[in-house]
Amino acid sequence: MNAVELRPARWEDQTAVAALAAQIWNGEDYLADCFADWLRETDGQFTLAIIDKQLAACNKLTRVGSSEWWLEGLRVDPRYRGIGLARLLHDYAIELARKHGNGRIRLATACDNPAVPRIALKTDFTRQNSYLHTKLSLPTLEGFGPARFAPVTADELPQFERHLTASPAFVAQGGLMEDFWVWREIIPYLGQLQTDGRLFWHQGGERRAVLIANREEDGDLLNVNFCGVEDEGELAAVIADFPHLAAHFERPGLRYKPVDTPGNRAALAQNGWFIDPETVLCVFEHTL
Repeated sequence: MNAVELRPARWEDQTAVAALAAQIWNGEDYLADCFADWLRETDGQFTLAIIDKQLAACNKLTRVGSSEWWLEGLRVDPRYRGIGLARLLHDYAIELARKHGNGRIRLATACDNPAVPRIALKTDFTRQNSYLHTKLSLPTLEGFGPARFAPVTADELPQFERHLTASPAFVAQGGLMEDFWVWREIIPYLGQLQTDGRLFWHQGGERRAVLIANREEDGDLLNVNFCGVEDEGELAAVIADFPHLAAHFERPGLRYKPVDTPGNRAALAQNGWFIDPETVLCVFEHTL
């Protein structure tokens, strides 16, 4: 293999990155859309692998908290596959994160993609869990309203945290929530999540579920980041009320990536959610 140069991406690399992304996922890769934001970030690094002055591969290290890191955007040009570039970029990103001290570094990949899990396991990552990719479209919001959900006040945060940590979902997900395709810890950010208006009580009947939600970046869907129900027998009934939360945000649909359990699959299917059979995601984590 010719010499590989690893360096941070530059503004003049935008065209080359877009050309690489066009070869991934039938041209629907998000890489080009993230380019400007990734270059503006002061923490982490969008790293390129250059061979003979050509972009061969890339990877992104993102800081998501004081002691949390996320690996994403690992791409290898088809012409350069099979020569170890993915592992090279993976190891390089870990070393970048390690320079900042202790913490956790995580990544997500399709569970049926053997390459990335193989690299993760060889570098002392452990499989944290697997997660579903689900959606629900709402032809109309007529008949739905915000009354089933109430925003959590600052005074209610201790109570919210007790319900949160008592839920089987919190235990199963290792205290993580999904936030725009990134899995991160919940507890350190409860105060900020409350301030941002993303914490909700479910008030249907005698049920007392806790939810974290926000708008999708494209403005179309409501993203349910986490749902915790202490009695899992009530899960289907709580999910049935999710459209009321969508009505609260005036969104025509919802997206939800819960941990892959028979209970979640059954409750979602019972309420007409689409469970993507081709996108079960595995999250891996490593202690720095």
